[in-house]
Amino acid sequence: MKKLGTWIAKHRWGIITVFVVLSIIMGYEASKIQVIDNITKYVPADDPEISFYNSVADRFKMNNLILVGMKYSDLFSMNSLKNISEVTKGVEKIKGVKSVISLTNAPWVENEEGSVQVSKIGDLLKGNKKVDMQELRKSVMSSSVFKGQFVSPDGRSAMMMVSLVSTMTQEEDISVTKEIENYINTHASAGKVYYTGMPPSNLSAKKIALKNMEILIPLSLIAVAVVLLLVFRNAVGFLLPLLSVIISATWTVGLIHLLGYTMTLANIAIPVVVIALGNAYGIYLVNKYFEEKDRDHITRVSRTLQDIGIAILLSALTTIASFLSLLTVNINPIKAFGVFTAVGITFALVVNLFFTPALASFSNKHASTKDEESPFWKKFANSILRHKIAFVSIALILVGIFSIYIFKIQSDMRLSVLLGKDNDVVRSMDYFNANFNGSDFLIVDFKGEALDPYLLRSEGLISAYASTHFEDVVGGSYSLATVIQEMNQKFNDQNYIPSQSDKVQNLWFLMQGNDLSQLVDNSLNETIEQIRIKPISMQRIRELRKALDAFIDANIFRRYSYVDLSNCDAKGKALAEQSISHYIEAYMSAKGREVSHSVTQNLADKIVNISSSEVLKSNAREAAKELMNYLDSLGMLTDLSSDTLVKLESTIEKNLGEGYSQEGFENALKDAVGADNEDMLAPIMESQIPSLVENFRTSYVKVLLSKELKSTTLNAKDIETLALELSDRTIAVPDKNGKHHVQIGVTGIPIVYNHVSDMLMRSQYESMALSAIVVFILLVLQTSSWVISLIGLIPVALTVVFNFSVMGMFHIPLNAITITIASMTVGVGVDYVVQIFSRFKVEFGKIRNVHDAMMETLATSGRGITYNSLASSAGFATLFMSNIGGLKQFAILAISTMVVALVLSIFILLPILSSLSEKFYRKAFKLNKSKKG
Repeated sequence: MKKLGTWIAKHRWGIITVFVVLSIIMGYEASKIQVIDNITKYVPADDPEISFYNSVADRFKMNNLILVGMKYSDLFSMNSLKNISEVTKGVEKIKGVKSVISLTNAPWVENEEGSVQVSKIGDLLKGNKKVDMQELRKSVMSSSVFKGQFVSPDGRSAMMMVSLVSTMTQEEDISVTKEIENYINTHASAGKVYYTGMPPSNLSAKKIALKNMEILIPLSLIAVAVVLLLVFRNAVGFLLPLLSVIISATWTVGLIHLLGYTMTLANIAIPVVVIALGNAYGIYLVNKYFEEKDRDHITRVSRTLQDIGIAILLSALTTIASFLSLLTVNINPIKAFGVFTAVGITFALVVNLFFTPALASFSNKHASTKDEESPFWKKFANSILRHKIAFVSIALILVGIFSIYIFKIQSDMRLSVLLGKDNDVVRSMDYFNANFNGSDFLIVDFKGEALDPYLLRSEGLISAYASTHFEDVVGGSYSLATVIQEMNQKFNDQNYIPSQSDKVQNLWFLMQGNDLSQLVDNSLNETIEQIRIKPISMQRIRELRKALDAFIDANIFRRYSYVDLSNCDAKGKALAEQSISHYIEAYMSAKGREVSHSVTQNLADKIVNISSSEVLKSNAREAAKELMNYLDSLGMLTDLSSDTLVKLESTIEKNLGEGYSQEGFENALKDAVGADNEDMLAPIMESQIPSLVENFRTSYVKVLLSKELKSTTLNAKDIETLALELSDRTIAVPDKNGKHHVQIGVTGIPIVYNHVSDMLMRSQYESMALSAIVVFILLVLQTSSWVISLIGLIPVALTVVFNFSVMGMFHIPLNAITITIASMTVGVGVDYVVQIFSRFKVEFGKIRNVHDAMMETLATSGRGITYNSLASSAGFATLFMSNIGGLKQFAILAISTMVVALVLSIFILLPILSSLSEKFYRKAFKLNKSKKG
């Protein structure tokens, strides 16, 4: 190091020129840095959870989905609806937009003059067509497809879903999103417009991050500069460390852009960390340079590097190793944080080993007197060493007490937590949570025949289970089942999914020409269910996902076939009974009701084995009236007298009520209307018996369910739907060799957040262990003693424990920003340890007395690390000026690290080191006994 110092002093002009030129180049590159944030890019694309999410989200346009909320003073007015229609058409024309679905162009089933047809609300607004807005509002708000999906439950806000082309880059996504927002903000007449989804969140995150960087970097430099000015009280001591971090931070950001990388919310703190930590080396060097009395600049520089160069090198290496340990975290932005912060510290090392000494050599400034501050530090050191047991005990007790909060730490990667509350992203999420019962989606993916009745009913079961058991988190759902069920309600007045495939196909045919690509693929071999989520708690999302997986595994057949109860053998009926019993239990579980297996078995037995005569018997009066109405509609009762008509209806009702049989029915008709009329009426009436049985089977099952399930308090609407489903005679039964099959998976951005959070928790321990091992090795290389190295890790380990305690105490979650604090804690703590070890080794080599060497160490290095702690804390304190919640939390932890690491290094490390004997140090440092005092 002495030779290096001599060379630097002799070539100072050349060194300064090189550094200035490089800084200009890197400054230009740094000015072009971009910020792009996308949680789906945090984890490698081949990660199973991420790969599954991306494959589903890309196919169904969920990854590039923008939700637009527009709040009108009067949504159901002609002007408001026309405005939504015009905005919808305008957004559709923007390049990069794949599709737009809104209140005015979503499939709308209407009843016009007795004819039910599928159209769009936008079609009603064309021309001078008169629209009854009150009636329209009533219809929309009663629609399970529109209410909560395209219209808020209070009827005041409308939502538009904009899908972007999936082949665009992230930069193009952001550009198109910006154009969409500008267009809507200009053309929408809504009082308020809100945006959420990945593209607008990424756009807002970029704006927020860039704005924060523009503010925080200058502020951190100013804060460090103020502390340096107060500490050194001269221009040289103030400028040299400040210039070193300006150059280091500039080179770091410039290199990031030069290598083609962008920054994210998880690593925008890199330049601030480099500024806050990198100034330490400048402080150590300038502090030592001022201590040198020689007026020859070459001698001063060479002696400065000789005495402190190795210590600075080892301090930097341990800090670099600590940040590189983040490479064990399999999350891309955190790896980038670790690598580029380590690079920044390396730049700070290089700048302070070459540029700072070269520039300092022009100054003849000396410390006024070394003893000016020494009395305080020496008295302070003497007090610590005299009461070392007390100080160590108090420090250990305090850390032990605070450590109980470690168990309260939770990981949370939600964007709302990372950003904090004061920004447009979170305000928009709050709006959608309040007005549409959710701002995000869980996606249940079904691979199978999308129009298969059992698959569609399974969608309904899963939706009902999620809504019932997690009503605090789940705000509703939207699926192909929702659409088909509403179609069946509008066209057939039956609010359920028919089990006959042809009926479902007919309903689907009526939807042709409408865009449902966000629910089902073109091949009809895959469909999804969108479960709207209020991400108020990631723990609840984790519980929801686990519960859904368990419900699906327990209740949904993965491979099955169908049994037709009207034409099957005893084995088929037995399978149908088991399946119906299983379905009732699944339905009740989904609705949050308990029912015994014996009850469901009894119900299944009655439903499967129900005869036509039983159905007609329980509905004899209604069936008789329907038959009479049917005959009357054919004009076949006009020749009969009123008395005969009364007798005929009474006879039909009596016959059906006593148990229908063809022979008995025909004989009863002869008595009522005579043989001639019986020959004419009987065949027609008997042809309607199957239809009557079909119609009244639901009523029979409904009565049966109401009686058997009375104790479950299942509401009338749910009993009605279940009765409709169980009345169908086509039953899905489990069959390992069945031709029908479904593969179900649950994914979504909230699940991705949880997955990344879980990875953070696992990786935290790995990175800390690796960091500790590498740092221990470096300490052994410096001290040549594994005992001293282990002692050096004590204050570092305690600082880490204290920091985790602070996280638990202040409910600071482990996320993409705060995970880096443990590595930084190790780096900072070891930095202080290295400075103390290095100075103590030098002083003990001179004095050969442990107590006196320790006093001198604290009076010199103690002062240096205190200055460093103050300057670094000031740099981190500027993060409190950020409107990003994660950076404020990082500031708390970083300042805690600087202060606690300093305190523990002084109050624990020094007392423990002073307890070792001179003989131990002579052996460890390989010194003889000749030098003393």
